Amino acid sequence: AKDSVGRIWFSGYDALFMYNGSAFVRMDDLVTSLSPSSYWNYGQVVTDYCGGLYVGTNHGLLRFDYGSRSFESVLDGNIGSVMVNGDGTVWLIRNNGIESFSPERLPAVTRYPMPPEISAPGRTLTLVCTKEYVYAASGGDLYRLNRETGQYVLFASVGGGSCVIRDVMECNGSVYVLTLMDGLYECDGNGRIGRDFRLPLEYEKSAGAKELHLDSQGIIW
Repeated sequence: AKDSVGRIWFSGYDALFMYNGSAFVRMDDLVTSLSPSSYWNYGQVVTDYCGGLYVGTNHGLLRFDYGSRSFESVLDGNIGSVMVNGDGTVWLIRNNGIESFSPERLPAVTRYPMPPEISAPGRTLTLVCTKEYVYAASGGDLYRLNRETGQYVLFASVGGGSCVIRDVMECNGSVYVLTLMDGLYECDGNGRIGRDFRLPLEYEKSAGAKELHLDSQGIIW
């Protein structure tokens, strides 16, 4: 993520770095000082529309204070995922539940309770915000979340029971669903699968997909 002064932040599983234009600076000492005796690991780094910088960790959602050059904990709990929607709302998986908040209203959050079929034990929960929708994926089942009613509507089912959905992208009327090991699926606007693309056989189990990207030429990577 690029912060409000142009520096680049990125995380590893057990480290947090900032690139200031000339050097990589390790920043996780600022995090571990909040609880030195605890083990910390890190998820996504994101910025909100106000320039606030957030880091998801196993102990909570942290926000960087530019004035004191320190982190503050704004939400407790295990943060499985955090991302910013196009309207400026921050969405996250916290303690295996889906929530959202407006940066100026913290610590107030909106919770979206999940039905049992989504929160079933042993299934990987994924949260994806696109320009049009908020998606929740559980295993190979992809749901669209109605933000007004809080209801989850099954959109598509891809792969098998052990499938893990990693990313979703909408482009030219199609919805592309990327899985960890089961390839890429192209669905129409109603969730019907039209095509699927698999990794070459020589990759077998040694390669896992992570993310989709749409470039300026309209090509999906």
